[in-house]
Amino acid sequence: MTRFDRLPWAREQRKGGGFKNRETSEVMEPIREYCRRLHLRCERNPVGMAKGVKSPDAWLRLHTRGYWDLTVYFPEAGCIVMVECKMPGEGLEPDQVEWGKVYRACGLEMIVATSVHEFAAELEYIRRRREKERIDDVHAIKRGESRVPQSEAMRTLQGVGPDPGARPVAPRSAVR
Repeated sequence: MTRFDRLPWAREQRKGGGFKNRETSEVMEPIREYCRRLHLRCERNPVGMAKGVKSPDAWLRLHTRGYWDLTVYFPEAGCIVMVECKMPGEGLEPDQVEWGKVYRACGLEMIVATSVHEFAAELEYIRRRREKERIDDVHAIKRGESRVPQSEAMRTLQGVGPDPGARPVAPRSAVR
């Protein structure tokens, strides 16, 4: 049992005034508090429009529709985790699915969380998986293997191309 097994602050009522979205108060705020307690940088990505501070007539566009709720910087695992907070039983909207494809193509990790407990479990899974990948990379380097794919031309130049007897071709200036 860890110190995060019981999270009494996960059910605290949202502080402050204004519109109280259940998704924000019951899922997002406990996740942000959890990140604060783990000393992880966690930024909220609000979507929509907001009034300007100096000019109340001016509207400021925040993020585009479908952008995920939180960005968590996870240096221990060496990655950035995008988090979408959802109430239990709800799914991703089409715009959020499109953003998820962009995040995946960029190599970001993603979590769709319905509770702080689910978020904690997914974060631990990501940490362990990334740690195992790093250990596998170290072992591959020790064995002399490279995980970086090489082009056919580069392998040919190094003498490990399709022809085992192939040797690098001398430059024209050296050939007379």
